[in-house]
Amino acid sequence: MKKYSNIFIAIGNNRLRETLITQAQEIGFNVVNLISNKSIVSNYVKIDQGCVIFSNVVTEPNSTIGNGCVICANSVINRDAFIADCSFVNSSSVDRPTVLVERK
Repeated sequence: MKKYSNIFIAIGNNRLRETLITQAQEIGFNVVNLISNKSIVSNYVKIDQGCVIFSNVVTEPNSTIGNGCVICANSVINRDAFIADCSFVNSSSVDRPTVLVERK
């Protein structure tokens, strides 16, 4: 019997984070997001599971943030941008409209 049902994977390595998120989901955990209340998140952005969005991030409408992404402080995700699963967006980045950010 599990004591907790929610989990957040706080690992900086993108590939390891992806592996651990997958394992946690297979076990039955609900992988949650951590979103700063000092960020501005559009009601029309899609954020998948296991993401962290730090302070002063702005996400615009119709953007997509995949599973397990890290969006660092002071970043802007413009409209229609796509951030692929387990990607890392560094501090003060500006991801232009319709950009595709792929994980390395």
